[in-house]
Amino acid sequence: MSHKKHEDDFFIGINITPFTDIVLVLLIIFMVAAPQIPKSGMQVDLPRASAKSENPVNGDGIREVTVIDSKMVIIDESTVEVAAIPELIKKMGRGTDEVFAVSAGSKSLYQDVVTVLDSIRRAGAGKVFLRTVAE
Repeated sequence: MSHKKHEDDFFIGINITPFTDIVLVLLIIFMVAAPQIPKSGMQVDLPRASAKSENPVNGDGIREVTVIDSKMVIIDESTVEVAAIPELIKKMGRGTDEVFAVSAGSKSLYQDVVTVLDSIRRAGAGKVFLRTVAE
């Protein structure tokens, strides 16, 4: 019996303290070095538009379009479904003379804005641009 008691007291284990120290040192090195990585080192291919960007006319001839979500927009203070945009623009009558300024909140989805821009273009609008805030 004494032999069995001696085996239970003997414990073989792995000391992970040196490993933990190394991992923590590497973590600190990474945290210090990460902000130093130059942002210009990342190459991003941005999409290019085939249409030339031009400055639309200033004044009352601009129709304001505000993207609410994927199904609703506000055009000149009236709420309209995105699917109804082409009909509404055709009813406006002036067609290619109309200028549309599309704006959206910073939390709006990019796809929603693109869908609205596409609907306005398909309806035959002459000029469509994205409204931005000048700094």
